[in-house]
Amino acid sequence: MKPHDPADGLAGRTAPGTAAGQSTGDDDARRKDDEEVELELNVLKEAFFPTLFYFCDIPDAAALNEKLLPAILEERERDPEGVVRSNVKRVGSWHSQASLQRKPHFRDLVMRLDAIVSHMFVDLNYHPESIPFCDHLWAITNPRFGYNRYHNHPEALWSGVYYVQTPKECGHIRFRDPREHANFKEIGIDEDKGRPRELWQEVHYEPKPGRVIFFPGWLGHEVDPNLSEEEGVAGERVIVSFNYSQRSTTQNGVTNTNDAWGSY
Repeated sequence: MKPHDPADGLAGRTAPGTAAGQSTGDDDARRKDDEEVELELNVLKEAFFPTLFYFCDIPDAAALNEKLLPAILEERERDPEGVVRSNVKRVGSWHSQASLQRKPHFRDLVMRLDAIVSHMFVDLNYHPESIPFCDHLWAITNPRFGYNRYHNHPEALWSGVYYVQTPKECGHIRFRDPREHANFKEIGIDEDKGRPRELWQEVHYEPKPGRVIFFPGWLGHEVDPNLSEEEGVAGERVIVSFNYSQRSTTQNGVTNTNDAWGSY
């Protein structure tokens, strides 16, 4: 890989707040005369090692969710115990088995998720002979006061959430800056301008039916308690979550699971 040169193609740009002929008071004190000095500084800013998010509002979500909601409730009725992962069972949070991608009622959703991840693969220059593969897909229902503990998905390349039902005040999904050492030193921020995006320490998303959010599987996240005041099933936060990996394909399109990428 060619060494990176931040100055490539940027010569002649003047950083905001500086201009030729400007100087500081300290500079003036050091000068022996009042001769104006022309100074042009190319102060550059770059960002490396980003934490990427992708999101999409599915256009036919209303029709899709009309099928998904009863399918999820049927799963819960059939398997009321479910499994315990990040969901807090003692307050009623239910987590299905993580194999719903194999069931017919969820096929339409998986097709749309596959299309989104395929776009992501192209955008990130993933190997052209690889495809996204949905390894796990599960549903979670959170009644009033239900929530999900802080966790990540260590075996996933990309993870995500799809919102089926989101009553008002049903709980945000929250992500923390994964660089713990970056927050060891408190920074004074101009209150009039606010904290710039590059210095955010936490991000949360407003849940919206039909919205998909993808994030790296290693990224820690949690879900706030559902504080909806609606009664019954209508007051529950209902979502579908999923894990995706990268798998290679042979020339005839058959998935090869024993490849160099494996299942991340």
